[in-house]
Amino acid sequence: MAAGVVLGRGLGTPSAEFDEAVYISSARALAGGAELGRDVFASQPPLFFSFLEGSYRLFEGSDTAIRALMLVVTLGGAVASWALVRQIAGRVAGLIAAALFLLAPAVVDRAAVISADVPAVALVVGAVAVATVLVPKRAEWALAAGALVGAAVMVKLLAAPLVPAVLIALWAVRAPIRAYGYAVVGGAAVVVAAIIPYLGSADALWEGVAGIRGDARGVFGPGVGGGTAVLFVSLAGLAIAAAAGLVAAAGEPRSWWRERAAILAMVVGGLVFVFVHRPLFAHHLVVISVPLALLAASAWPVLRARPAAGFAAVFGIVMLLAPLPIRDREAPPSAFEDQERVAEIVRAQTAPSEPVISDLPLVPILADRTSPPQTIDVSFVRMGSDPDAPAIVLAEAEDAGAVVAGRAFLESPGLMDQLAARFPESERVGDITVFYRGLPAGSST
Repeated sequence: MAAGVVLGRGLGTPSAEFDEAVYISSARALAGGAELGRDVFASQPPLFFSFLEGSYRLFEGSDTAIRALMLVVTLGGAVASWALVRQIAGRVAGLIAAALFLLAPAVVDRAAVISADVPAVALVVGAVAVATVLVPKRAEWALAAGALVGAAVMVKLLAAPLVPAVLIALWAVRAPIRAYGYAVVGGAAVVVAAIIPYLGSADALWEGVAGIRGDARGVFGPGVGGGTAVLFVSLAGLAIAAAAGLVAAAGEPRSWWRERAAILAMVVGGLVFVFVHRPLFAHHLVVISVPLALLAASAWPVLRARPAAGFAAVFGIVMLLAPLPIRDREAPPSAFEDQERVAEIVRAQTAPSEPVISDLPLVPILADRTSPPQTIDVSFVRMGSDPDAPAIVLAEAEDAGAVVAGRAFLESPGLMDQLAARFPESERVGDITVFYRGLPAGSST
């Protein structure tokens, strides 16, 4: 309860993080009849967008309610962390695991942000917890473990490197052979159910979810491949705590390592992702921060028995906690100030019925304007690797009341000049340029 209050303190405030506004606008478009893949660019697998659309309809368009639902999923990940580590290392270790999960970099600062990363990893942790805690009691629970991991992959492919951990968890608890079959069936059922409604747009979905990411290696812009010193200090703290646990466990019997084999597999999967995936956004680091948190917590019994290693682990956790007060949900006030000023210009210079194109997707939301569905997600990755993206923007600009350029559009060769040629007026706010036609005399916004 306390964690929910602390992490949910900003539920009513939008995040300036790019993805959240894209997802809000995508949910609105899908609820209005747009089709994923054909009209709305699919940057994530279809289950995530189905979740967004369903939540948007259920909560009648309340962004705050959707953030609250994201927070509930995050807290569910903490509960799963507690159950998993409690099973293998005791009650105190379980409580530490829940706390470290919530404090992990890219979790603590995104728990109340509409995003796919934390939910995907939380679902994997849930799958491993089910396999570890419930499958030994009844093999059929492997169906649920498989379904959870299938859902994780269909929320975000980031979860894919963690999938083997579920099968390793079944091995660790000596589950019967049929449990593996149940897990495969459960996972396949969710994947098939998520994909079937979109078979007609399969090529577009694959290109958005995976294709352009392969082409996007080396595509950089402000914020891409980034992260702050706070994030990396926190991650280093978790790494120190986890490493101290491994050192302390050096002399432990094979059974100790077998019990933690699934967590170790998650760590390895996360490291593979970190070193292979490009470009690497800061929020992707949840794929390694959560496994490290679980590993550090699961080593509590041996850390308590070995003072030197225990001191190193405490030092690492202090590093994790030290920067906590200055976290701000990836929403620096300056980012809001400029975008709010731009939104005022857009609201004043466009009619409510006129679409607005923006590479800062929060601006149309603040201005109470809609964007053409195909231009909702114009990220650095898409603009830099999809050769059709600039042409789509220019085509939609013919009927748009305004175009806002403050991010990826600035890096697209020739795009700014072509926008200037299409719009008679423009204004500059910081690094953001607003192109608009203006309202006819006597008209009202």
